Amino acid sequence: MYSTIIRHTAHFVEREQTIEKTGIILSYEIDGNLWKGILEAGREKYQFYITIQSEQEKETLEKNIHLGTTLTILGTRKLPLTSGNKILFQYRDYLKSIGVFYQIEGINYQIHKRTPSLIYKVKEKIYQKLNKVEVPYLQALLFGNLDNLEKEEQDAIQKTGIQHLFSVSGLHFQVLIIGIRYLITCKNRTFQNAIILFILTAYSMLVGFTPSVLRVFLFFLLKSVKEYFQVECSTLDLFCMTLTIVLSINPWIIYHVGFQFSFGISFFLIYYAKYFKCQKGMWWKLPVFVFFVSAPISMFHFYELNLLSPVFNMIFVPFVTIILFPCALITLVFPPIVYIFQLLQTLFQMLLLTCAQIDVGVIWFAKPSIWYIAIYYAMLFYHVYAVRTHRYYGMILLPILLGCHYMKLWLSPFTQIHMIDVGQGDASIIILPHSKEAIMIDTGGRLSYKKEDWQERKKDYDMAQSVIVPYLKAIGVNHISTLILSHGDYDHMGEATELVCNVEVERVIFNCGEVNELERELIQVLDKRKIPYYSGVKELNIDNNKLFFLQTKEYDNENDNSNVIYMELNGYQFMFMGDAGIEKEKDILEKYNISNVDVLKVGHHGSKTSSSKSFIDTLDPKYSMISVGKDNRYGHPDKAVLDNLKHSKIYRTDQNGSIMIRIKKKIQIETCLP
Repeated sequence: MYSTIIRHTAHFVEREQTIEKTGIILSYEIDGNLWKGILEAGREKYQFYITIQSEQEKETLEKNIHLGTTLTILGTRKLPLTSGNKILFQYRDYLKSIGVFYQIEGINYQIHKRTPSLIYKVKEKIYQKLNKVEVPYLQALLFGNLDNLEKEEQDAIQKTGIQHLFSVSGLHFQVLIIGIRYLITCKNRTFQNAIILFILTAYSMLVGFTPSVLRVFLFFLLKSVKEYFQVECSTLDLFCMTLTIVLSINPWIIYHVGFQFSFGISFFLIYYAKYFKCQKGMWWKLPVFVFFVSAPISMFHFYELNLLSPVFNMIFVPFVTIILFPCALITLVFPPIVYIFQLLQTLFQMLLLTCAQIDVGVIWFAKPSIWYIAIYYAMLFYHVYAVRTHRYYGMILLPILLGCHYMKLWLSPFTQIHMIDVGQGDASIIILPHSKEAIMIDTGGRLSYKKEDWQERKKDYDMAQSVIVPYLKAIGVNHISTLILSHGDYDHMGEATELVCNVEVERVIFNCGEVNELERELIQVLDKRKIPYYSGVKELNIDNNKLFFLQTKEYDNENDNSNVIYMELNGYQFMFMGDAGIEKEKDILEKYNISNVDVLKVGHHGSKTSSSKSFIDTLDPKYSMISVGKDNRYGHPDKAVLDNLKHSKIYRTDQNGSIMIRIKKKIQIETCLP
């Protein structure tokens, strides 16, 4: 009998069960001492992860684990975690899109000595074969696997907007179909379709039925059936039937980015196929049209557009479809051709990295709302209609709509304060009305006391690239007028160096006191980039708003030397405490006359070393925000601090996720989690 665990939190009740599942391994990875993968048990799929206890166990796994291996796992069933930042990538939704609804944290497991099915054995051998030769673009083109590419190349692919060339899709299948039809001498259409279906089925099983692969496979299958039975059916009807079948298999696939790109672009291309056929100069009109069709999806998921991507696609699409991908297919069948492919790969790499260095076309866009996307596509329909009827003024509607969205912050009448969920750290952004600039207080960072340990952690997880920069993009901030660092601890400024290298920062303000190693590292970058920086600032005027730095004296510890900031925005009072302790709180009360604060950013993540009862009683905050990591090892926030704040409405990033305050006439507070 399985035991049941009930975990209570402030916002949901999650039932965890100890379960045992037997299934086949669809994918797996051994990363350090963690073994993780996808297990298919009957009609259910689970993501599993197991901690490897020894090097001997790791060696045994590497020898005995293959694709299609039968595995029995005993462990705790859990719901996948959701990001505390609602506007960013949600891993739980991604897992749903591939049919995975639960994770299993393994306690014990058993590997069965059953022979995997033929398709898994073939797939494993192909992977092993490709891994032996240093041609990472073979796996990238044939199987959509970019893991073996350098990070610089992966970033370049996204930056140039040619990701679709490395996602096995209609483009690849079309090349394959044309090649097969050319090689088959028999002119019998039914026989050709049967051969093509057999090869497409085998290839689809090898690469996995991703949304784009599933779309092309089902569409060709339905088209072949239509031709065989001579049924009257339009291409759009076939597309709609394909969409219906895909959604009936897994409705959650709508969350998959590949599904949205594949089906969205295909729909518009099919719907306006007749219009494109009668047009001249389609070699440049088609990439531009695809750019406008995919723009809202790119903005929604990546928060940026590259205006030069149509130009890059005109260069790379012919190169890949006519030369590189066919050569990859031939190399798979005739391995000696690999040397020719390596030369083509080198040429492609040089061209890719050269194009990626062109920065002029990359523009950050805030994440659009569903309403904006609906209006955009309505305008897109009208845009094509207007061009077809020679009303060319319709062509300016989409650029105008994109321009309005780009100026979203300039047009907004609200003051916004965002506290980003960065775990056990601090990072807040203040956006003033009718301004695309922002004030940022702290950058977050993974807490570590040794620089060597910190650098090692950065290799595995880069919070700036994973959370901070994407969050700024998603809310439309591409310029920070003032970066204020409360003090020099890693959890408050650990991402500062990475931030100033990726976002335009006008000036930086440090706290008073001695400069530590992390601050010196940042100062070197600031000097190199000619960004001015200051310390010991007393007040700051920004856009008719005054920020007061409550300086008392210089202390003998970094926390008490924190910048404590008081400001009034739209008539409301705010206090940001950094990690200031009880001694500094006492000095602030003696030196400054501050009370009845509307919003307090609680000091030191709710530690008992801050937020004394006398200090909280004097400030009497209406709302209190605590930036704290879930299940952190310090036990923050302390129960005594929560008791001191009992008359205040408390928001915590570990329970509520990111916190967004909007001010016009009244304060409105939204959180990521209910």
